[in-house]
Amino acid sequence: MWLFLYALKFSDLVKYELDQLDKLRSNIENIKWKNGDLALLLIKRIAYCFNIPINSLDISILNRLFPQPCSGMSGFDYLISRTTKRPREVLQFVRQAHEFAVESGKVSINSDAIFKAEEDFSAWKLEHLCSEYKYIYPKMSDLLWSFRGQGPILGFDDVNDIISQYIKSEDVKTTPEWAKEAAKDIIQILYSIEFLGAERPKSARKRTGILKQFEFAYKRPSANVKSVTSFMVHPSVWSVLEIVAVGP
Repeated sequence: MWLFLYALKFSDLVKYELDQLDKLRSNIENIKWKNGDLALLLIKRIAYCFNIPINSLDISILNRLFPQPCSGMSGFDYLISRTTKRPREVLQFVRQAHEFAVESGKVSINSDAIFKAEEDFSAWKLEHLCSEYKYIYPKMSDLLWSFRGQGPILGFDDVNDIISQYIKSEDVKTTPEWAKEAAKDIIQILYSIEFLGAERPKSARKRTGILKQFEFAYKRPSANVKSVTSFMVHPSVWSVLEIVAVGP
C-alpha cells in the first residue's frame, strides 16, 4: 500500500517532466481494501496481541468487540465508513476507541467510545491529508478548512462558491499553481485526494443508503468527475470540520 501511494505521489510530482510516464504507471498497483479484508486484518492483529491461534478466531468476534450500533450501522461498519479504508487508519481508530472504552470501564467498544474516538481521528485525518499533499498541492489546507460547516452533500455551485471564496481570500502573489485552475479541475483534485466523493449515476447504484450513493477515489482513482453535479465531503473529516452527519 505504501509503495503504491509513494509511486502515485511521485508520478504527480514529476508527470510534467517525463515524456514516458506510461512506463511508470505500468509499475503502479492499485490496492483496494474491502470491509471484509479490513475485518480480517483487525482479527489477525487481535490474535497477535493476545497470542491467540488464528484458526481459533472468526469474524463473529467483531460483533462482541463492537456490540452497539452507531447511527444505524454496526459499530465496525460505522468506524470503517469514517476512514478511507487504509489499514493504518482503521487500526489507529480502533486503538483510540479501545482506549476510551477501557477508561470508562467497558469490556467492549461501545458507541460512546467510537464517537469520542472519532473526534480525535477526524482531526488526525485532516492533518495527515494536508501533510500528505503539501508538496504536490501546497496550501491545500486553507481550501479544505473553507468547507467547515458546509455539507456534507454539496452541489457543484456550492463547491464552486467555496473555491471562489478561497481564491478571493488568497494573495495573488502567493496563490499556488493548482489553485489557478478552473473550478472543475480543482474539484477533480479534491476528488483525487479523497476529500470529495462524487455521486454515482442512478444506473450504477446497487445498494441503498446515502453513503452508498457516492464513490471516492479509493474505489475509482481514475474517475473523471468534472461533469458530476453532486458531491459529498468524506465522512472522515465531518467531525473536525463540524459538518452535520447524515444517515448510513
